Amino acid sequence: MPQQHVLTPEQISELATRLAGLRLSWSLAELGRLTDELGWTVEAPPRHEGDAAIARTGLAVFDGLASVALFGDGEGEIVVKVSDPADKGTVTATEVNRDAFATAVRAVTDVVGEAVDRRPGEDPEVRWPATSGTLRVTQGLYFVELALVSEKYLRRRDEALELSFEDEDDEAAGDAW
Repeated sequence: MPQQHVLTPEQISELATRLAGLRLSWSLAELGRLTDELGWTVEAPPRHEGDAAIARTGLAVFDGLASVALFGDGEGEIVVKVSDPADKGTVTATEVNRDAFATAVRAVTDVVGEAVDRRPGEDPEVRWPATSGTLRVTQGLYFVELALVSEKYLRRRDEALELSFEDEDDEAAGDAW
């Protein structure tokens, strides 16, 4: 099996420092300034309102791209993959993703301090406060990602996730009858 590439702790720390220090209103008008400040280039602008732009980061994992969603009205997120994709469902992939996640969490903690929220589980997530929102490291099925998310957008996502869990609980309770 090919070895999964993960950003070094130093690369993750530098990225976390830069993302955590950004001052954003989350307006699409900030896209040029944002990419210039990060040293990124816009690969594909958003096609429609509510779409994300794709930026080339220069980082050598997966495709070297980031999703930059600036929705305005204080909502948006910037998502960067810090690992290559893992082969879903294999024991090795689970271990590799777990190790990449732990590396990313340590690297972010080293530069921004202790996390304010840790969410264990099948798709673990760790969060830290940032100037324009929340930094978070997530471990999904395929990738480990570092993101800066606006507070408003994160709150809406959390509420939607809670509702989906409540729906699952309601369905499970219905199955018991």
